[in-house]
Order: sequence, then structure tokens, then C-alpha cells
Amino acid sequence: MDKSSIGFHSIRMFIWSLAYRIMCIVVSTSLIAIFNNKFGVIVAQIFCLGIILVLPYLRIYDIGFNDYNRINYGHIKRDELKGLKIGFIVSVPYVLCSVALILARFSVVPPIYLSAFRIINSPYFSLCQTLLPPTLTITEQSLVAVIVVGLTAFTEPVVYGLGYRMGLARISFTEQMGLRKPREK
Repeated sequence: MDKSSIGFHSIRMFIWSLAYRIMCIVVSTSLIAIFNNKFGVIVAQIFCLGIILVLPYLRIYDIGFNDYNRINYGHIKRDELKGLKIGFIVSVPYVLCSVALILARFSVVPPIYLSAFRIINSPYFSLCQTLLPPTLTITEQSLVAVIVVGLTAFTEPVVYGLGYRMGLARISFTEQMGLRKPREK
């Protein structure tokens, strides 16, 4: 498989996505157990958002940054939507899980699925805990809350699309804020 193809990057980013989700499970459960109140839930969600938004952004930014040279030398064609395509491919399992959550709300999928969904959607575990209280079954949950929690699966394609475009344009937030030395352009 070509190392600059969408499929290759999608597989790599999916593996990283799984690693980030495991990190989010550890962070969420640890912080919620330590604080054991709403403050812990909020802090856990902030840390998880940092993990799921910043770390993939940095990885896909590097892909866009490296593709800039490949485009200039004619090795690949310019594709402004490559990051978005990768993001959609990576998030397909999570979108399907969100659809299953909505189906569980209508009793098409067994109600126990909500517990599994909280683990699968670990970056938004705290948001899930807040919007979908564990004291209610999935069929008793608000349809709007279920849909809002289901829409979280679409944050990754947005982050991937933005990160790739920023890398392709060679605009770095970390360099602008002084967190990283500027690269040679």
C-alpha cells in the first residue's frame, strides 16, 4: 500500500484513535474517581477533549505538512479534502455506534448497549454521564440528548480536515504560540 494513500493514513490514524480512546478511559475513570463529584466530571471532559482533539490534530498536521513537498515534486496530486476523507474513514465505526445508540433509544438495540457505548465513546464519557444519566435506561433518555451525544462522532473528521489543511498551508498553531521551534518551509 502506498504510504501517501488515504487508506494507509486511515489505518494508521484509526490505530492512533483507539490508543487515544484508551487514554481517555484511563483519564476519565481516574479523575472521576479522584474527585468523585461534578468538578471531576468537568476536569475529566476537558482532559479528554485535549486528548481527542489536540493529539490527532498534531498527527494529521504532520501528514499535510509532508504532503506539501510531495505535491510540489509531483509525487501526488493536491487533495484539499484528504484529511476530511481520512477523518470520515476513521470515524465510520464510531458513527455506526452512534446510530446503534439512537436505535437503542427506540428499543431496536438492547438497552444494555448504553454501557458499551460509554466505553466506545470514551472521549466524551463525562458528557455522556451528564447528558445521559446512568440512573435512567436508554429508552427513558431524552431523544435530543441521545442525538447530541451521537453527533460527537463527527468531531474527528472536522479535526482531521482542519489539521490536514493547516499542515498543507504550513500554518502551525504551536509555532505561532511559541510551543515549538519553527520548521523550515
